[in-house]
Amino acid sequence: MSDALDDTISQVPDFLIIGAMKAGTTAIAEVMNCHPEIYIPESKEPSYFIDRDEEFIFSDKKKGKYIHGPRTKKAYLDLFKSAPLHTLKGEASTQYMANPTSPKLVHDANPDTKLIVVLREPISRAFSAYSYNKTIQREQAGTFSEALCEEISGARDSYYFSFRYLHYGLYAQHLARWRQFFPSKQIKILLFDDFKNNQPEFFADIAEFLGVGEFVSLGNPSLDNRTVRPKNRLQKTLWYLMEAPHPLKLMLKKYLNNNMLAKLKKLLKSHLIKVGVSPLKLTEKDRTIIGNYFAEDLVRLKNEFGVVFER
Repeated sequence: MSDALDDTISQVPDFLIIGAMKAGTTAIAEVMNCHPEIYIPESKEPSYFIDRDEEFIFSDKKKGKYIHGPRTKKAYLDLFKSAPLHTLKGEASTQYMANPTSPKLVHDANPDTKLIVVLREPISRAFSAYSYNKTIQREQAGTFSEALCEEISGARDSYYFSFRYLHYGLYAQHLARWRQFFPSKQIKILLFDDFKNNQPEFFADIAEFLGVGEFVSLGNPSLDNRTVRPKNRLQKTLWYLMEAPHPLKLMLKKYLNNNMLAKLKKLLKSHLIKVGVSPLKLTEKDRTIIGNYFAEDLVRLKNEFGVVFER
């Protein structure tokens, strides 16, 4: 494990949104950041609590280490230096949920950290994640079926979690690992459908869990992270440069901090979402395959965590 993660970060974070990917966490974090007692940095997914020495296979089929976000204690704390006094400080990194090293790293930093988990029905989440990776030019499989076959055959067992669409959706398995380090009272499980259908109650649950006043304003949760397809080569290039590791981004980091880069990224992404086209549709064949894969974990999710997704 890297030296940066060996150091504890005293009392930071107070809370984390640990997932799930493609479950509205971007919009939820933006609404939460409007609360006067809560501070979430612009750099929404610093993904600091990940073992940077572990190697994975990424979308280009090459092995490497996770390099995104701040890599030192100072860089991580810098994200919160603008936080007003007496606010709860937290961040949202959906990579934490499936990473087996993250629970201990967070616990070592602050065992009192409260964890917010937003779960989306795993079949639609898996397809949304695949569609997004295709949008940003980071998924090599030609079709979702091909990606599923690779994962079911074991060919993706060493892939990074963003490209293991089925494994990431084994919510009960991942939550059980977090519960080894954090008691149930420090874990709040919410549903993506409730965020879409009843936002006042959804954020009231968060306020009660964190021990802050009610959300007077819900801001503009329509500013989301929905998936679109680029319709020309320029849009494809912009998506790739924005999301993939690139020398240009490393150069910008010398002059701009992570929060400033996040603001620029948000502006560009909001434009690309508006001009993109609708994503592909999930086939019934793929839906059946995924449903069978998740069946056992969904039973465990109901029995151990009381979570049931509406059909």
